Amino acid sequence: MKRYELHSHTDFSDGKSSIEEMINMAREMNSAIAITDHFIGDEFFINKILHPNMSSLDSFLNRRKKFREKFKISDDVIFGIEITRINPKRIPEIAKAAKKLDFIVLVHGETSSDKVPAGTNTAALNCEYVDVLAHPGHLSEEEALKAKENKIFIEITARKMHKSENPEIAKICKKFNLEMVIDTDAHSAGELIDYRSAKKTGSDAGLSEDEVWKTNENAKEIFKKYLI
Repeated sequence: MKRYELHSHTDFSDGKSSIEEMINMAREMNSAIAITDHFIGDEFFINKILHPNMSSLDSFLNRRKKFREKFKISDDVIFGIEITRINPKRIPEIAKAAKKLDFIVLVHGETSSDKVPAGTNTAALNCEYVDVLAHPGHLSEEEALKAKENKIFIEITARKMHKSENPEIAKICKKFNLEMVIDTDAHSAGELIDYRSAKKTGSDAGLSEDEVWKTNENAKEIFKKYLI
């Protein structure tokens, strides 16, 4: 079974592996992959951890565009961004800019293990340009209804630091019939997983085998929207 991975990071942001290494590992695992490095608004974080020239949205998106052009002949690689630690009011502006370049857009949700500004989940789920709310931590019923209305996919994560919240997220998604995807949030090639491991992640969250299959079909549907 071919997997569709929509959430991964490289040494372009805070990952440890190059884009090429991530792509090659995904192919070895029979996976298509979206490279979705962080765009982060916290200037201290940018200056101390990320590349200094990523402080500008334009420079970030232009470098994304160059990488995408390099790999445009591939049918198993797409590019995008994960909007991370941004003032929630800026999410629509940044997501819209990314969508103009046909990038998949994820928003770093309000997981308890990695703090982001309060209101991020709500702002993401109210934004027409967002594809996936990643590891949201908690969703209120109101937020769940907004995700359904705006057809935003909710992530079940394989990342160890976030996955304890998966059962709660899966439960509310099933209650409101929200569409889910399973992603790794991988920060190195060694953190990517195959379909069997994704199935285990889904099962641990309370998903049936059919529901896990549907998460992969959802990811496939999103992926194909962004192929060049």
